[in-house]
Amino acid sequence: MSVRSICALAAVATIATLLPLAAHAGPESPIGGRMAKQHARIKAGVENGTLTHKEAKHLMARDAKVHAKAEELRTANGTGHLTPGQRAKLNTRMNHISTAIKTKKTS
Repeated sequence: MSVRSICALAAVATIATLLPLAAHAGPESPIGGRMAKQHARIKAGVENGTLTHKEAKHLMARDAKVHAKAEELRTANGTGHLTPGQRAKLNTRMNHISTAIKTKKTS
């Protein structure tokens, strides 16, 4: 097995362990659905070789931070929901991650 194949398998394994974070947000929620799509883009990048394992791990960690912040805000609100302002801030952070995925996949 080549080093590239081993790195790709390791990245896919890392992604697979972090996917439940997106599932917990719920694909029906705008943030959860977007996280799931971004995770799929990262996974595809690793599989086709446009992202390294290190890049994928970094992007997934950034995604996990956004998810953790969303959960923290939902809990702090006491309603389990985000306010429009909170949702907008998280959306901005997701936009930055999306741009980073695109940049890393094309560089």
